Amino acid sequence: MDELSARAVEGEFEVPGLVVIDCAGLLAEEVAERVAEGTGAAAPERFDDGFHEVLRRRMRGEWLVVLLNVGLAGRVRCSVAPRRIAWQVAASLARFRGPGMTCRVVAHVADAGAAAAEWGGDVRTVEGAVAPGEVASQGPGSWLSCLALAESSMVPVEVWAALCGGDVGGEELSRFAEGAPLLEVVERPGLGLVVGFVSEAVARRMRAAVPEGEAAAFHRAVLELFARDASASEAFAWYGRRALAGHAAVVGELDAFLSDTAVLVRVDHDVLWDAFERAFSGVLVPRGGRAEVLYYLAERSVWPGSRGEWLSLLHHALLVRGDRAAAEEIERHGGEVMPWRTTWAHVVAPGDFSTWSLV
Repeated sequence: MDELSARAVEGEFEVPGLVVIDCAGLLAEEVAERVAEGTGAAAPERFDDGFHEVLRRRMRGEWLVVLLNVGLAGRVRCSVAPRRIAWQVAASLARFRGPGMTCRVVAHVADAGAAAAEWGGDVRTVEGAVAPGEVASQGPGSWLSCLALAESSMVPVEVWAALCGGDVGGEELSRFAEGAPLLEVVERPGLGLVVGFVSEAVARRMRAAVPEGEAAAFHRAVLELFARDASASEAFAWYGRRALAGHAAVVGELDAFLSDTAVLVRVDHDVLWDAFERAFSGVLVPRGGRAEVLYYLAERSVWPGSRGEWLSLLHHALLVRGDRAAAEEIERHGGEVMPWRTTWAHVVAPGDFSTWSLV
Protein backbone atom coordinates (compact mmCIF):
# COMPACT_ATOMS: atom_id res chain seq x y z
CA MET A 1 0.00 0.00 0.00
CA ASP A 2 1.56 3.34 -0.96
CA GLU A 3 1.41 6.44 1.24
CA LEU A 4 -1.16 8.26 -0.88
CA SER A 5 -3.57 5.32 -0.93
CA ALA A 6 -3.08 4.70 2.79
CA ARG A 7 -3.92 8.30 3.62
CA ALA A 8 -7.02 8.10 1.45
CA VAL A 9 -8.20 4.91 3.17
CA GLU A 10 -7.59 6.52 6.56
CA GLY A 11 -9.80 9.44 5.54
CA GLU A 12 -7.17 12.18 5.39
CA PHE A 13 -8.55 13.36 2.07
CA GLU A 14 -11.30 12.43 -0.34
CA VAL A 15 -10.88 10.58 -3.59
CA PRO A 16 -13.23 11.06 -6.54
CA GLY A 17 -14.39 7.44 -6.43
CA LEU A 18 -13.86 4.79 -3.76
CA VAL A 19 -14.72 1.10 -4.08
CA VAL A 20 -14.06 -1.19 -1.10
CA ILE A 21 -14.47 -4.95 -1.56
CA ASP A 22 -14.01 -7.62 1.09
CA CYS A 23 -12.50 -10.49 -0.93
CA ALA A 24 -12.80 -13.09 1.84
CA GLY A 25 -14.42 -16.19 0.39
CA LEU A 26 -14.89 -14.66 -3.07
CA LEU A 27 -13.67 -16.01 -6.39
CA ALA A 28 -11.75 -13.78 -8.79
CA GLU A 29 -14.79 -13.52 -11.08
CA GLU A 30 -16.94 -12.30 -8.20
CA VAL A 31 -14.37 -9.66 -7.26
CA ALA A 32 -14.14 -8.48 -10.88
CA GLU A 33 -17.92 -8.22 -11.07
CA ARG A 34 -18.08 -6.15 -7.88
CA VAL A 35 -15.33 -3.86 -9.17
CA ALA A 36 -17.30 -3.32 -12.38
CA GLU A 37 -20.51 -2.67 -10.46
CA GLY A 38 -18.83 -0.38 -7.93
CA THR A 39 -17.21 1.78 -10.60
CA GLY A 40 -20.34 1.96 -12.72
CA ALA A 41 -18.73 -0.01 -15.54
CA ALA A 42 -21.01 -3.03 -15.31
CA ALA A 43 -23.06 -3.73 -18.41
CA PRO A 44 -24.64 -6.81 -20.01
CA GLU A 45 -21.93 -6.96 -22.66
CA ARG A 46 -19.26 -7.54 -20.02
CA PHE A 47 -20.09 -11.23 -20.27
CA ASP A 48 -19.22 -11.14 -23.97
CA ASP A 49 -16.24 -8.80 -23.93
CA GLY A 50 -14.62 -9.78 -20.66
CA PHE A 51 -13.31 -7.69 -17.79
CA HIS A 52 -10.52 -6.08 -19.82
CA GLU A 53 -12.89 -4.61 -22.39
CA VAL A 54 -15.28 -3.43 -19.70
CA LEU A 55 -12.48 -1.41 -18.12
CA ARG A 56 -11.26 -0.03 -21.42
CA ARG A 57 -14.67 0.90 -22.81
CA ARG A 58 -16.80 1.88 -19.83
CA MET A 59 -14.72 2.85 -16.79
CA ARG A 60 -14.10 6.59 -16.51
CA GLY A 61 -12.85 9.02 -13.89
CA GLU A 62 -10.52 8.62 -10.92
CA TRP A 63 -10.90 5.62 -8.64
CA LEU A 64 -9.35 4.08 -5.58
CA VAL A 65 -10.16 0.36 -5.41
CA VAL A 66 -9.46 -1.22 -2.01
CA LEU A 67 -9.36 -5.02 -1.96
CA LEU A 68 -9.55 -6.29 1.61
CA ASN A 69 -8.63 -9.81 2.76
CA VAL A 70 -7.18 -10.85 -0.58
CA GLY A 71 -5.35 -13.71 1.14
CA LEU A 72 -8.69 -15.09 2.32
CA ALA A 73 -10.22 -15.17 -1.16
CA GLY A 74 -11.58 -18.41 -2.54
CA ARG A 75 -13.85 -21.12 -1.23
CA VAL A 76 -11.05 -23.54 -0.29
CA ARG A 77 -7.81 -22.83 1.52
CA CYS A 78 -5.64 -24.06 -1.38
CA SER A 79 -7.43 -21.63 -3.71
CA VAL A 80 -5.50 -19.70 -6.34
CA ALA A 81 -8.10 -16.92 -6.08
CA PRO A 82 -5.66 -14.57 -4.26
CA ARG A 83 -3.17 -14.96 -7.11
CA ARG A 84 -5.88 -14.54 -9.74
CA ILE A 85 -7.21 -11.41 -8.03
CA ALA A 86 -3.71 -9.93 -8.10
CA TRP A 87 -2.78 -10.92 -11.63
CA GLN A 88 -6.16 -10.80 -13.37
CA VAL A 89 -8.19 -8.19 -11.48
CA ALA A 90 -5.75 -5.76 -9.88
CA ALA A 91 -3.28 -5.93 -12.76
CA SER A 92 -6.09 -5.34 -15.25
CA LEU A 93 -7.11 -2.20 -13.40
CA ALA A 94 -3.57 -0.93 -13.84
CA ARG A 95 -3.12 -1.96 -17.48
CA PHE A 96 -6.45 -1.70 -19.28
CA ARG A 97 -7.41 1.92 -18.92
CA GLY A 98 -9.78 3.83 -21.08
CA PRO A 99 -9.40 7.52 -21.88
CA GLY A 100 -9.85 9.77 -18.87
CA MET A 101 -9.42 6.99 -16.33
CA THR A 102 -6.96 6.75 -13.45
CA CYS A 103 -7.04 4.03 -10.84
CA ARG A 104 -5.09 3.11 -7.73
CA VAL A 105 -5.42 -0.35 -6.22
CA VAL A 106 -4.80 -1.13 -2.55
CA ALA A 107 -4.66 -4.85 -1.73
CA HIS A 108 -4.82 -6.04 1.87
CA VAL A 109 -2.96 -9.33 2.34
CA ALA A 110 -1.81 -11.24 5.40
CA ASP A 111 1.81 -11.63 4.28
CA ALA A 112 2.58 -8.30 2.64
CA GLY A 113 6.30 -8.95 2.21
CA ALA A 114 5.79 -12.11 0.18
CA ALA A 115 3.00 -10.51 -1.83
CA ALA A 116 5.13 -7.50 -2.70
CA ALA A 117 7.95 -9.76 -3.84
CA GLU A 118 5.59 -11.73 -6.06
CA TRP A 119 3.22 -9.04 -7.30
CA GLY A 120 5.30 -5.86 -6.97
CA GLY A 121 4.16 -2.64 -5.34
CA ASP A 122 4.81 -0.87 -2.08
CA VAL A 123 4.14 -2.27 1.39
CA ARG A 124 2.54 -0.65 4.40
CA THR A 125 2.52 -2.85 7.51
CA VAL A 126 -0.60 -3.04 9.66
CA GLU A 127 -0.01 -3.48 13.39
CA GLY A 128 -1.44 -6.45 15.26
CA ALA A 129 -0.08 -9.30 13.16
CA VAL A 130 0.85 -12.53 14.94
CA ALA A 131 4.57 -12.98 15.33
CA PRO A 132 5.95 -16.16 13.71
CA GLY A 133 7.51 -17.25 17.00
CA GLU A 134 4.11 -17.46 18.68
CA VAL A 135 3.00 -20.39 16.54
CA ALA A 136 5.38 -23.03 17.87
CA SER A 137 4.33 -22.54 21.49
CA GLN A 138 0.64 -23.24 20.97
CA GLY A 139 -0.01 -26.82 22.10
CA PRO A 140 0.41 -30.10 20.21
CA GLY A 141 1.76 -29.27 16.78
CA SER A 142 0.12 -32.21 15.03
CA TRP A 143 -3.37 -31.08 16.04
CA LEU A 144 -2.73 -27.58 14.75
CA SER A 145 -1.07 -28.89 11.60
CA CYS A 146 -4.16 -30.97 10.81
CA LEU A 147 -6.34 -27.91 11.32
CA ALA A 148 -4.05 -25.86 9.06
CA LEU A 149 -4.11 -28.54 6.35
CA ALA A 150 -7.91 -28.55 6.35
CA GLU A 151 -9.39 -27.00 3.22
CA SER A 152 -12.02 -25.01 5.10
CA SER A 153 -10.92 -22.15 7.32
CA MET A 154 -13.47 -23.29 9.93
CA VAL A 155 -13.78 -26.97 10.87
CA PRO A 156 -16.32 -28.71 13.14
CA VAL A 157 -14.58 -30.27 16.14
CA GLU A 158 -16.03 -33.66 15.20
CA VAL A 159 -14.33 -33.43 11.79
CA TRP A 160 -11.12 -32.03 13.29
CA ALA A 161 -10.84 -35.12 15.48
CA ALA A 162 -11.20 -37.33 12.39
CA LEU A 163 -8.57 -35.28 10.53
CA CYS A 164 -6.22 -35.98 13.43
CA GLY A 165 -6.56 -39.68 12.67
CA GLY A 166 -8.74 -40.50 15.65
CA ASP A 167 -5.83 -40.07 18.07
CA VAL A 168 -7.69 -37.45 20.08
CA GLY A 169 -11.32 -37.01 21.04
CA GLY A 170 -13.58 -34.09 20.33
CA GLU A 171 -13.88 -33.09 23.98
CA GLU A 172 -10.13 -32.83 24.40
CA LEU A 173 -9.82 -30.79 21.22
CA SER A 174 -12.62 -28.49 22.38
CA ARG A 175 -10.87 -27.81 25.68
CA PHE A 176 -7.60 -27.19 23.89
CA ALA A 177 -9.17 -24.84 21.33
CA GLU A 178 -11.00 -22.77 23.93
CA GLY A 179 -7.72 -22.10 25.72
CA ALA A 180 -5.57 -21.47 22.63
CA PRO A 181 -5.08 -17.76 21.78
CA LEU A 182 -4.42 -18.58 18.12
CA LEU A 183 -7.80 -20.26 17.66
CA GLU A 184 -11.38 -19.05 17.60
CA VAL A 185 -14.30 -21.25 18.59
CA VAL A 186 -17.93 -20.68 17.65
CA GLU A 187 -21.12 -22.69 18.11
CA ARG A 188 -23.14 -23.40 14.97
CA PRO A 189 -26.55 -25.07 14.85
CA GLY A 190 -26.32 -28.66 13.67
CA LEU A 191 -22.52 -28.62 13.67
CA GLY A 192 -21.63 -28.06 17.31
CA LEU A 193 -18.34 -26.31 18.00
CA VAL A 194 -16.51 -25.06 14.91
CA VAL A 195 -12.84 -24.08 15.16
CA GLY A 196 -10.50 -21.99 13.03
CA PHE A 197 -7.37 -19.87 13.27
CA VAL A 198 -7.76 -16.26 14.38
CA SER A 199 -5.22 -15.29 11.71
CA GLU A 200 -5.14 -17.06 8.36
CA ALA A 201 -1.48 -16.05 8.07
CA VAL A 202 -0.71 -18.46 10.91
CA ALA A 203 -2.52 -21.28 9.11
CA ARG A 204 -0.58 -20.58 5.92
CA ARG A 205 2.75 -20.66 7.77
CA MET A 206 1.86 -23.93 9.46
CA ARG A 207 0.80 -25.48 6.14
CA ALA A 208 4.09 -24.44 4.58
CA ALA A 209 6.01 -26.04 7.45
CA VAL A 210 4.54 -29.51 6.82
CA PRO A 211 6.80 -31.61 4.53
CA GLU A 212 5.29 -32.06 1.09
CA GLY A 213 5.06 -35.84 1.36
CA GLU A 214 3.31 -35.70 4.72
CA ALA A 215 0.86 -33.09 3.46
CA ALA A 216 0.02 -35.20 0.38
CA ALA A 217 -0.52 -38.27 2.56
CA PHE A 218 -2.85 -36.24 4.79
CA HIS A 219 -4.98 -35.02 1.87
CA ARG A 220 -5.26 -38.53 0.42
CA ALA A 221 -6.22 -39.92 3.83
CA VAL A 222 -9.01 -37.34 4.05
CA LEU A 223 -10.32 -38.39 0.63
CA GLU A 224 -10.28 -42.05 1.69
CA LEU A 225 -12.00 -41.22 4.98
CA PHE A 226 -14.90 -39.49 3.27
CA ALA A 227 -15.12 -42.15 0.55
CA ARG A 228 -15.58 -44.84 3.24
CA ASP A 229 -18.17 -42.95 5.28
CA ALA A 230 -21.30 -42.83 3.13
CA SER A 231 -23.57 -42.17 6.13
CA ALA A 232 -21.76 -39.11 7.41
CA SER A 233 -23.08 -36.85 10.15
CA GLU A 234 -24.21 -33.32 9.36
CA ALA A 235 -20.79 -32.01 10.39
CA PHE A 236 -19.04 -34.39 7.97
CA ALA A 237 -21.52 -33.59 5.19
CA TRP A 238 -20.98 -29.86 5.76
CA TYR A 239 -17.21 -30.20 5.56
CA GLY A 240 -17.40 -32.48 2.53
CA ARG A 241 -19.50 -29.97 0.59
CA ARG A 242 -17.12 -27.14 1.40
CA ALA A 243 -13.69 -28.74 1.38
CA LEU A 244 -13.39 -32.21 -0.14
CA ALA A 245 -12.74 -30.97 -3.69
CA GLY A 246 -9.90 -28.85 -2.33
CA HIS A 247 -8.16 -31.91 -0.87
CA ALA A 248 -8.41 -33.64 -4.25
CA ALA A 249 -7.07 -30.58 -6.08
CA VAL A 250 -4.00 -30.26 -3.85
CA VAL A 251 -2.77 -33.76 -4.69
CA GLY A 252 -3.69 -33.60 -8.38
CA GLU A 253 -6.57 -36.05 -8.13
CA LEU A 254 -9.49 -33.80 -9.00
CA ASP A 255 -10.27 -35.55 -12.29
CA ALA A 256 -10.52 -38.90 -10.49
CA PHE A 257 -12.56 -37.22 -7.75
CA LEU A 258 -15.00 -35.91 -10.35
CA SER A 259 -15.52 -39.40 -11.75
CA ASP A 260 -17.29 -40.47 -8.53
CA THR A 261 -20.77 -39.17 -9.29
CA ALA A 262 -22.16 -39.95 -5.84
CA VAL A 263 -19.50 -37.69 -4.31
CA LEU A 264 -19.68 -35.10 -7.08
CA VAL A 265 -23.35 -34.30 -6.54
CA ARG A 266 -22.73 -33.59 -2.84
CA VAL A 267 -20.05 -30.93 -3.44
CA ASP A 268 -21.02 -27.27 -3.64
CA HIS A 269 -20.60 -26.16 -7.24
CA ASP A 270 -18.74 -22.95 -6.37
CA VAL A 271 -16.25 -24.97 -4.31
CA LEU A 272 -15.83 -27.29 -7.27
CA TRP A 273 -15.10 -24.34 -9.56
CA ASP A 274 -12.49 -23.01 -7.14
CA ALA A 275 -10.84 -26.42 -6.78
CA PHE A 276 -10.79 -26.77 -10.57
CA GLU A 277 -8.86 -23.50 -10.91
CA ARG A 278 -6.37 -24.72 -8.30
CA ALA A 279 -5.91 -28.17 -9.83
CA PHE A 280 -5.37 -27.00 -13.40
CA SER A 281 -3.60 -23.69 -12.89
CA GLY A 282 -0.89 -23.87 -15.56
CA VAL A 283 -1.63 -27.57 -16.16
CA LEU A 284 -3.27 -29.16 -19.19
CA VAL A 285 -6.78 -30.46 -18.55
CA PRO A 286 -6.92 -34.19 -19.38
CA ARG A 287 -9.02 -34.86 -22.44
CA GLY A 288 -12.13 -36.97 -22.13
CA GLY A 289 -12.62 -36.72 -18.37
CA ARG A 290 -15.08 -34.84 -16.22
CA ALA A 291 -12.56 -32.04 -15.77
CA GLU A 292 -12.86 -31.31 -19.49
CA VAL A 293 -16.60 -30.81 -19.04
CA LEU A 294 -15.92 -28.30 -16.26
CA TYR A 295 -13.30 -26.57 -18.38
CA TYR A 296 -15.68 -25.85 -21.24
CA LEU A 297 -18.44 -24.77 -18.89
CA ALA A 298 -15.98 -22.33 -17.31
CA GLU A 299 -14.72 -21.10 -20.69
CA ARG A 300 -18.30 -20.33 -21.69
CA SER A 301 -18.82 -18.39 -18.45
CA VAL A 302 -21.53 -20.76 -17.23
CA TRP A 303 -22.24 -19.86 -13.61
CA PRO A 304 -25.06 -21.83 -11.95
CA GLY A 305 -27.28 -19.96 -9.55
CA SER A 306 -27.94 -22.96 -7.33
CA ARG A 307 -26.90 -26.54 -6.69
CA GLY A 308 -29.95 -27.78 -8.58
CA GLU A 309 -29.16 -25.67 -11.63
CA TRP A 310 -25.57 -26.90 -11.52
CA LEU A 311 -26.70 -30.53 -11.56
CA SER A 312 -29.07 -29.82 -14.45
CA LEU A 313 -26.24 -28.21 -16.43
CA LEU A 314 -23.88 -31.06 -15.63
CA HIS A 315 -26.55 -33.59 -16.60
CA HIS A 316 -27.03 -31.78 -19.92
CA ALA A 317 -23.28 -31.56 -20.61
CA LEU A 318 -22.75 -35.27 -19.94
CA LEU A 319 -25.72 -36.24 -22.09
CA VAL A 320 -24.45 -34.10 -24.97
CA ARG A 321 -21.08 -35.83 -24.73
CA GLY A 322 -22.78 -39.21 -25.04
CA ASP A 323 -22.22 -40.27 -21.43
CA ARG A 324 -25.82 -41.28 -20.78
CA ALA A 325 -24.91 -43.61 -17.91
CA ALA A 326 -23.22 -40.77 -16.01
CA ALA A 327 -26.11 -38.41 -16.78
CA GLU A 328 -28.58 -40.93 -15.39
CA GLU A 329 -26.42 -41.31 -12.29
CA ILE A 330 -26.51 -37.53 -11.79
CA GLU A 331 -30.29 -37.67 -12.00
CA ARG A 332 -30.46 -40.62 -9.62
CA HIS A 333 -28.35 -38.94 -6.93
CA GLY A 334 -29.53 -35.35 -7.31
CA GLY A 335 -32.78 -35.48 -9.24
CA GLU A 336 -34.85 -34.13 -6.36
CA VAL A 337 -33.23 -30.68 -6.67
CA MET A 338 -32.81 -30.46 -10.46
CA PRO A 339 -35.12 -27.73 -11.86
CA TRP A 340 -34.95 -29.16 -15.40
CA ARG A 341 -33.67 -32.20 -17.29
CA THR A 342 -32.40 -32.77 -20.80
CA THR A 343 -34.15 -35.72 -22.41
CA TRP A 344 -32.61 -35.41 -25.87
CA ALA A 345 -29.99 -33.21 -27.53
CA HIS A 346 -28.41 -33.16 -30.97
CA VAL A 347 -25.43 -30.83 -30.71
CA VAL A 348 -21.67 -31.17 -30.82
CA ALA A 349 -20.11 -31.06 -27.37
CA PRO A 350 -17.44 -28.36 -26.86
CA GLY A 351 -14.00 -29.69 -27.72
CA ASP A 352 -15.22 -32.77 -29.58
CA PHE A 353 -13.84 -31.44 -32.85
CA SER A 354 -11.00 -29.12 -33.75
CA THR A 355 -10.24 -27.24 -36.96
CA TRP A 356 -7.56 -29.84 -37.61
CA SER A 357 -10.02 -32.74 -37.60
CA LEU A 358 -12.40 -30.85 -39.88
CA VAL A 359 -9.79 -30.29 -42.62
